[in-house]
Amino acid sequence: MEHQRHRAAVALILAGMCMCLPACEMTPARPGSISGVVTSAGARTPLQGVYVECDDVISMTDESGYYLLLGLSEGWHSLRVTASGYYSLTESVYVVGATRHDILVSAIPEVAHLHGTVSHSVEGPLEGALVDVDGLIETTDEHGEYEFWDLPKDAEQISVSLDGYLTSTRPLDIEDDDELLDIELKKLVSVTFYPTADAGVRSDMPDSNFGGYERLDLFNGPSLGLEFYIFLPVEGLEETAAVTNCTLRLYNIWESSGDDPLPTLIGHLSSHWNEMDVVWNDHLQHTSGATHMQVSYVSKQYGIDVTSFVDDWMTGAFTNLGLSIETDYSETPRRFSFASREHPDEEKRPRLEIEYAW
Repeated sequence: MEHQRHRAAVALILAGMCMCLPACEMTPARPGSISGVVTSAGARTPLQGVYVECDDVISMTDESGYYLLLGLSEGWHSLRVTASGYYSLTESVYVVGATRHDILVSAIPEVAHLHGTVSHSVEGPLEGALVDVDGLIETTDEHGEYEFWDLPKDAEQISVSLDGYLTSTRPLDIEDDDELLDIELKKLVSVTFYPTADAGVRSDMPDSNFGGYERLDLFNGPSLGLEFYIFLPVEGLEETAAVTNCTLRLYNIWESSGDDPLPTLIGHLSSHWNEMDVVWNDHLQHTSGATHMQVSYVSKQYGIDVTSFVDDWMTGAFTNLGLSIETDYSETPRRFSFASREHPDEEKRPRLEIEYAW
């Protein structure tokens, strides 16, 4: 009987222990969790298949980019994120219960090998040219060659420069892992031309010729109009020349003209004229009408931008028969008198400075 009572007591104790086990499972020692969404920086698209790890607990994101890490203790934890094609990432997260933590990861850009040769159509390969791709710079070698290793395929622009040459800038569109891009630079040349004819005309003396005078006048007021014509031969340039800047230089010898430039109107002349015969009453026509042009004025040196007119001559849009130069009408006009090609001081005579690339 005593033995039976002992066995019954042991059975009751074991039964009590079994009843306690479910209660222990309901109060885990580490109740915290981390969950969130992993997205691609920039595109902000959810990423599937990203590994998120914390304290040996690993989760992989689903099609919505969602991950869940269970069984974490309260406090700071190190969260590690890895995904194919993206930079690995480690972040610190403080866990209190169910903690939300979204993650941005940056894609590793695809790279390519970009290379080629920088050359001139006549001079051949060019050494020392600076090749700039989105701020990354390489210099061409003695063979005119350049190359970029592991260049991001999303590079946007390439610019090539070399002293004495026109800088070439173009957008980039890299498609292959090995991209060949040869670039041709145009050589910059500066030349100066001098007029072979110039003559002023006057409204108050409409039948008089002033082709041999030492000055060319600009004035346009109620009682008097002064303008002039000038012929500048442009020849001997390379057939492939593309003008980049053309400035007509005139020297103002009228001391009381002030410090500001006069508005300048220029037109292509449409008929032949003779320096020693042309007069106001000839009313020489402008093929395109008079056009306002940009001017500069520093220390009596007057500069008129005539790039578009020279370009017209170069392309054949207009025949070079000379230019007419006048100024706007004003009730209170100012006067400029420029040195003509007959002026005794050669440094003050008109000249046309042309910069072109070929």
